[in-house]
Order: sequence, then C-alpha cells, then structure tokens
Amino acid sequence: MNKHKLHVRLQMTGLFQICIRFMIETESLFTSVERVRDYITKCPSERPHIVEDNRPSPDWPKGGDIRLVPTGWKITLRYFRAHT
Repeated sequence: MNKHKLHVRLQMTGLFQICIRFMIETESLFTSVERVRDYITKCPSERPHIVEDNRPSPDWPKGGDIRLVPTGWKITLRYFRAHT
C-alpha cells in the first residue's frame, strides 16, 4: 500500500510541474501577443512613399556622378556635382 501512495505522489508532482510549465509558457505567449497588438495599434504609421509637398524639382539633378573614394581603411560613396 505504501508503494502505491509513493507512486501516486510522484505522478502528481510530475503533473504539477507540467501544469506550471504550461501556465508559464501560455503567459509568455500572451505577453508576446500583447506586445504585437500594442505595436500595431499604438505606433504611428509611416509617411507615404512619395510625399507630394516635398518632391525635388523636375530638373534635379542635372548632372553629377557617384565615385568610390578610398579613405584609409574605409571606402565611402560620395556624390560629386558635375563641372559645367
């Protein structure tokens, strides 16, 4: 009879551990969902791809080129105006 009680206690302990683990994992998943919901609903939306009030003039740029300029250990990309 004593072995049976020990066996049942061990099973209950294991079941209790699994239940706690599932509760913690579920709480973590709910936290993730809440963060995504907050990100979707509370973050301001981005500006449109083309902003009509802030477009460059139609003739921009008339000239120029892009050159790779080595500067020490770095290579930078520079825009140079065309000499006219």
